[in-house]
Amino acid sequence: MLLLKHVFDKWEENKKVSRLRVYAVFSYMLATLSSIVFVNIHLDLVLSLIGALSLLMLGEAVMLGVSLVVYVPLASILYALSVIGGGGLVDLKLIHYYIYGYNTSLAFILVFMGIGLANLARMLDRFGLGLTIRLAYSMMRELDSVTSFKEARGLESGRSIEGVIALVLDSLKIMLRRLVDVETALKARGFDE
Repeated sequence: MLLLKHVFDKWEENKKVSRLRVYAVFSYMLATLSSIVFVNIHLDLVLSLIGALSLLMLGEAVMLGVSLVVYVPLASILYALSVIGGGGLVDLKLIHYYIYGYNTSLAFILVFMGIGLANLARMLDRFGLGLTIRLAYSMMRELDSVTSFKEARGLESGRSIEGVIALVLDSLKIMLRRLVDVETALKARGFDE
């Protein structure tokens, strides 16, 4: 939740992004997504290094740190099992797929942080998909406001299962109401089924 909030907070920055950055980010994403074909740990590690350096160049050390905390421990265990077992305990393909998952998440983080959601929404408007990002942004803001209201009333959502359930149910109710409002507005403007 905190990472999503960080990504959506970048929405307000709304900086102009150069075409070179857009091409570089999407080239990295394409290279990462196509690396599934080649079961090559070295290629995966090079792509990880490129993604990490790109995040550092964008000033997103926190995002890089969190992604590493999530992925590195299990990757280390898998690699150690592979080395100890001489390749018999854990197949290198499994490590490749795990690093591929990490690289893919880095690619999506780079798209969101390197291009910015507002710029991405403008680019996707050409294909009619910009509304999706704007709705996701609106829903995250609603979820953030519901969380703030609940905490102001003394309900700590992270401490108990009941708090989390109450937060999720209230958020869903508000989001469904908002979606109905958006649907009505779109139909009034002529965007019929």
